[in-house]
Amino acid sequence: MAARAVFANKDGEGSKASEPAAPAGQEGKETKDNKDSKDSAKNIKKLGSSELSELSKAIAEDRNKLRLFVVKAKSDFEDRKEKAKALHQSVQMGETDENEYYSASVGEEMGPNRCYKVEAAIGRGVFSSVYHCKGLKDGKDYAVKLIRANGMMRRAADKEVEMYKRLEKNGAEDAEGFKHVIILSDLQTFEHNGHLSLVFDLLKCDMRFALQKYGMGGGLPLPTLQQYVRQILLGLRALRAAKVIHADLKPDNILMTLNKAEIKICDFGSAMDASEQVKTAYLQPRYYRAPEIMLGVPYDMGIDMWSAGTTTYELATGKILFTGKTNNQMMNKMISVVGKFPERMWKVGEFARKHFNENGDFMSKDPDSITGLPDVVQLSKPTRTVLNLLQAELKHPNAGVERKDHEKWVVQLAELAGLGAAVLQAFERQLKERQRKALAVRHELCEYSSSVPLEAMNGGTMAVYGNQMPYYERGLVS
Repeated sequence: MAARAVFANKDGEGSKASEPAAPAGQEGKETKDNKDSKDSAKNIKKLGSSELSELSKAIAEDRNKLRLFVVKAKSDFEDRKEKAKALHQSVQMGETDENEYYSASVGEEMGPNRCYKVEAAIGRGVFSSVYHCKGLKDGKDYAVKLIRANGMMRRAADKEVEMYKRLEKNGAEDAEGFKHVIILSDLQTFEHNGHLSLVFDLLKCDMRFALQKYGMGGGLPLPTLQQYVRQILLGLRALRAAKVIHADLKPDNILMTLNKAEIKICDFGSAMDASEQVKTAYLQPRYYRAPEIMLGVPYDMGIDMWSAGTTTYELATGKILFTGKTNNQMMNKMISVVGKFPERMWKVGEFARKHFNENGDFMSKDPDSITGLPDVVQLSKPTRTVLNLLQAELKHPNAGVERKDHEKWVVQLAELAGLGAAVLQAFERQLKERQRKALAVRHELCEYSSSVPLEAMNGGTMAVYGNQMPYYERGLVS
């Protein structure tokens, strides 16, 4: 109404000369009416400003609820997979609510002008079913992701599409890095029988499947792995340039190309702007979750570097670095490798009192304990390092690899697996030496130090760490 009032006022000024004179005795009344009208317009404007503020708050709350919904849905999905695996059952997700998934038939045509033909089912995830499709116009292979017919999941998918478009828009800022970040392909999206459908280039498999198929019971060959780790870091560099937190980095969300030469970071359903803070201790998959999340400390893009470090260890060994049924159990394992957390971390964390007492001692909680009382652990230096763990797991070189080269690669992988695996307090004399080591290892392993600026690889030195070293320089081999 305020806009309409202003518009009417302008019309009045433009036609004032042609208006008939006011009848006697009415001039004062019109002046009063005009004043009342102006006061009313001011009030309307004030009300609009207040309403705008309330609307902004409502949008922020709604966005946060959507983020929490995605986090919980993914967490429940992982729990169901673990239980099915423990019972040696085949993992068939979504059978209890089958109508929400779309089950396509081989040979079915979909998309505008029926331009995609279903070749085979790829699988199901939390939010969708995915199919290998052939482009009938160009003959190319695509992966089409059909979102479940669920209101909240549709909204989450719409946000994911927005993120892909944002990444595509930012691609020119780091063309080398964005080669390793998946984006929408061809027509991007379309509707099929009430299901939002996302189109991607077809890739070979995720790194968890690759680990099972090519790892032969262990990790991937180190010469191959060094290339993949380099590409993961380049992808994270690109996300950093775009100011995006992935928040769901793990082997399942890193895809291998058809020629097996490259990888791409995928699944941006949990991704967010670097300025966002979701208040939950369960953001990120549990085994790849950074301690900032568990403790409720303000976080940034560094949490992806933590996940990259733990993923690197897993791809090298075939084993998960930190395991546990709860955040508390996870941190207990972390502490044995990284040592005591920085003081400010356990003091300011919103959830810190669940795990640390006022003296900074860790309270180890066993969910199966009869008493239910925690064991107070007085923290000291770590009992082992990432290098110790890798040396124990990677004793023998791959066929055709010299032992000296193998041992050098293991040390370098320990440096990289320590991207975020430690939060030890650092003194100035230690910092310079570790910076020198980090520079050397990145130069030898990745052979691209000139194209990857040191600051670009920094996972972020958050305010909570004070004079702490950046992620990639913490928890190294010393």
